[in-house]
Amino acid sequence: MSKELNELIKELGKIVDGNQSIVDEWDKLKSLYEKLKAETAEEFEYPFEEDEPYWAVKDEGYVQWLKWDNECYDKPRYEQGHIFKTEQEAKRECDRRALLTRFRQFRDKCNGDWKPNWGAMQEEKYYILIHSITGRCNVEFALLENAMSQFGYFKNVNDCLRAIQLFEEDIIRLWVDE
Repeated sequence: MSKELNELIKELGKIVDGNQSIVDEWDKLKSLYEKLKAETAEEFEYPFEEDEPYWAVKDEGYVQWLKWDNECYDKPRYEQGHIFKTEQEAKRECDRRALLTRFRQFRDKCNGDWKPNWGAMQEEKYYILIHSITGRCNVEFALLENAMSQFGYFKNVNDCLRAIQLFEEDIIRLWVDE
């Protein structure tokens, strides 16, 4: 439970016990409520001004130039990660999505029905890691910790190595060479 929520509960208890004036407590509670509300708000900040141009990734896999009108289409597009400031960023995202789809199909075919079991201490789960110094793809394995790999996990090390052979050039181009 958060510190602010604990404070709110304590303040409510003081009101019930009659230890402080109700008006003072009400002001404190309102302030705590507004603070909690602001911290937990799921509001997006939209980085575009009215009539500002942007590039949208369309579901058919192409990009389209549009103008922000702060209406029903713009906000959901932005919230879903479909809007970019430049055409280059939008095209890169289209390419990333296409690569991830091809990669997932390869990985899922290799893995069959296997899914990582994070409770199995002895089960090695292989994934691709981009080395920060060399900028190249390497195979790593996890036992209990989930590295939240964007490319997922392989049951067999050889399948993971084959994925690097097949996809490394595109992975480097789309994730490293920015």
